[in-house]
Amino acid sequence: MVDGEPLPDDNAFDEHIIGLLDEAERIIPAITFERQNNGEAGRIHYLATGPKVTYDPSANLASGEADAKPFRTVALLHEVMHVTCDRQYVKPAWAAADLYGRNFHIPIALTTNDEIGQSLRTQQDIVDTNYERAAALLSRDSSKVIGKRMRAYINERFVYGRGMPDVHYDTVLFELLVYMAMNKAQETPTFKYLEKLSTEAAERRTDKPPRVAIVVGV
Repeated sequence: MVDGEPLPDDNAFDEHIIGLLDEAERIIPAITFERQNNGEAGRIHYLATGPKVTYDPSANLASGEADAKPFRTVALLHEVMHVTCDRQYVKPAWAAADLYGRNFHIPIALTTNDEIGQSLRTQQDIVDTNYERAAALLSRDSSKVIGKRMRAYINERFVYGRGMPDVHYDTVLFELLVYMAMNKAQETPTFKYLEKLSTEAAERRTDKPPRVAIVVGV
């Protein structure tokens, strides 16, 4: 489907990433995939008929900092995670049409747009703190396996995620973990902290009763 890097066998991944990939596998049958020629590695569309992901199989990260084939693979996983988030995070039914893809639980008892906006802003600030801690840790991480290009790519994705953290948190974490694992960077402090963040998010997606995001220590 896409000229990406095939995912390695499960033994290349730890239990958390295997769980995320299993989660993606379960949701993929609900998604329509459509090839395009627009330079975008992936984009999610929420339609009345169901979610659709468009992709360009020859796309590259515009900055050139990511290895093209692994990037195409993780970019599609990123889009699949959007659908998982949309299905698992709760939100008030009356506002659901305007809240697709959010990666936070929004209390279903809220009755006004102002209340929803406050819930989103509070949780955005929390995950922005986590992103900030991750970026600071990366700046101190001297692991040789994190070369100049990988470091630039990770930082670029942090900036991207912080731009819209209510929809680009679980997705970016999934993308980065798989990319780093494919490049054998699992033993680095940066990877381990990102996995802590992703583990918290994965647990929160299915927690009953739903709970808000939290700041995660390094």
